[in-house]
Amino acid sequence: MTNENYNSTLKSLTKNKGGEIWYDSYKSIEDIITITNCSTILELGFNRGASALMWLETSNSTLHSMDQRGENEVEKSIKYLNKSYPGRFTYTELNHKNLPNLIDDLKNNYDLIYIDGDHSKEGILRDAKNAIKLNPKYIAFDDYFHGAHGLDTKSAIKECGLEVIKEYDTSCGHVLTKNPFKTPTND
Repeated sequence: MTNENYNSTLKSLTKNKGGEIWYDSYKSIEDIITITNCSTILELGFNRGASALMWLETSNSTLHSMDQRGENEVEKSIKYLNKSYPGRFTYTELNHKNLPNLIDDLKNNYDLIYIDGDHSKEGILRDAKNAIKLNPKYIAFDDYFHGAHGLDTKSAIKECGLEVIKEYDTSCGHVLTKNPFKTPTND
């Protein structure tokens, strides 16, 4: 996907209601897919699906995105992603504060969890702790070098004891971490 294709595709998605992942992140998303060789991804934070587009475009993985925006608010994006990547995309309307209610149902379902939701210090830490409980092998974060919340992301990673595998110095930055608390499953 080229920058031109990406920007053109964004016009097919729901209206942006917050920050946006820029095309310079495409190679970092692609590299994370290569390193993790993941088949299942949970994305905490969707906005309108720009990063979901990158995850789906750079992999053959299935992607489950969760965000507090109602399905009716992001209907255009959901329809586009389902049409373009049939059978690989699911959207759930959920405030991440309520994720603990689903831990038992979702545990061991994801190889990689991508955190890009509530950018408050408390929200990043909450999402990281919940991600660990879901037992993925890897957890990736957005905004690792962001001027407003990069330090909060780094603090949450340290407090949770996650092992940094690789940092990506893009517009806002990404980081890939390994979950050292991953417990074996009977897959």
